[in-house]
Amino acid sequence: MINIVLKAAGIFGFFSLVFLPGGWLTFGLRRLSPWPFWSKITLGAVLSPMVVFLQYYLVRFLGLSFEQTVPWLAVLNLPAIILIWRKKGTTPTPAYRTIIQWLPAILVSLACLAALPMIRPQWRLIDGHPWMYSDEVYMIANGELTPEDPYLAGVTLSYPWPAHVYQAALGYLIESPPLMGFLWMNVLWLVFIAQLTASLVKRVGGNQKAAVFSVIGLLFGVNFLGYSLPRIFPSGVLKLINIWGNIWGDYRYTPWLLKFCTFNQEPFALAFFTGIVFIMADQWPEEREWGGPVLLFLLLAGLGLFFPQLLPVGFAVALGGLISMFIKVFRTSRRLAYNRLIVVGIAILLATITSSAHLHLVTHDSVKLTTLGISNVRQMISKSLVTLVVTFPLLCGLALASPGLWKRRRHFAFVLLVGIFTSCALHIVLSIPYFANEYKFIFPAAICLAPFFGLGMEPFINRLRHWALLSPLILGLILAAPFFHKLYSDRPRS
Repeated sequence: MINIVLKAAGIFGFFSLVFLPGGWLTFGLRRLSPWPFWSKITLGAVLSPMVVFLQYYLVRFLGLSFEQTVPWLAVLNLPAIILIWRKKGTTPTPAYRTIIQWLPAILVSLACLAALPMIRPQWRLIDGHPWMYSDEVYMIANGELTPEDPYLAGVTLSYPWPAHVYQAALGYLIESPPLMGFLWMNVLWLVFIAQLTASLVKRVGGNQKAAVFSVIGLLFGVNFLGYSLPRIFPSGVLKLINIWGNIWGDYRYTPWLLKFCTFNQEPFALAFFTGIVFIMADQWPEEREWGGPVLLFLLLAGLGLFFPQLLPVGFAVALGGLISMFIKVFRTSRRLAYNRLIVVGIAILLATITSSAHLHLVTHDSVKLTTLGISNVRQMISKSLVTLVVTFPLLCGLALASPGLWKRRRHFAFVLLVGIFTSCALHIVLSIPYFANEYKFIFPAAICLAPFFGLGMEPFINRLRHWALLSPLILGLILAAPFFHKLYSDRPRS
């Protein structure tokens, strides 16, 4: 009986650290944009890893051990429930038809998330990344404040490890080892990104079907052609096309959902980035609006601490939104325009300082750091073709939706277009040694393209009438077919 109570308390503490730390901010800050209840809940959950990271070290510096700190954090964040309840306002319950529309996307996504660990268990158990990440989680759980490099005694680990602090805390509460607990975390953060993406579509007038299609396009639309066409074209055609190199994309984002099937920290970073897009795509209505800049600072700082490679794209989106707001407001109120410029500028500056300080902390005693390179002309041409092939389904949605959206909601369209352009440009121009890690810029590009995909498909979905309910399932199965084919082709053979 006692074990059951302790396990239930651990699960409750797990969800306490998932939803409540960020909820202090999204429900407690004044003069915050009037976002829907579920968007505030989701944005709070996205902020929670950064908030828990700050809370964790504050409590540890008071002298508590890891085993004492984690339960106390779960308990200390419980009063946020009262704040959320008081500020909840209207909490619409999803309608039956809405659940039916989302069900295909949910089922196909869960099938993909479950298939990889079952068909290819070695990805979860013996791949190099899970072993490295698990080691860092256990070092934190054993009480280390700054994890040591596993290969160099006395040298601080130069890989970003704040996310491992959060993973260690959640895993400790549910008594789950790192190679098991990440499955639940990845599913939750995938839901958070999907919810914010759907909210972006609804904010500009898209209906429920468009929101569902935007999420399906995000999860499965990346590199659909890059995987399918080489298996359809004759070998002679492929040789002719391949004179510019391999333009069929990288298996690591085929599809976008694949990043959530393995043990890594990028899901937190992608959620931070989606939160930045969600905030900056909104027009802050009041002169003394300061809740938005506070959230923006935490999201940018979280991106810099948890996964600094994507920080330039986050900065670009923040600056793009700032420029768009400044231009729009400047004509009516110069004072308001300058106030917004200063406040958001301070938020970006503080995030830069925080990220730089953390980067110095983890690299000050490193012998050699990875240096960025610039692609040569041939590589740029090849990667430009790769970008077009990989994002082609989503680019079709961009072509269909952007003209009308530019007229109706120019600020929204501008922010997303800045994110798309910056991500694609960095993917094409930069050359990151060791495994060509510039591929990771495709992930934020897809996040910014996904709302356009749903909005572009909306007129066609509306013409289907009664068949529209089946369209998400059909589209999901079609776009997910390469993923299932890849799993089947790469399955272990006895």
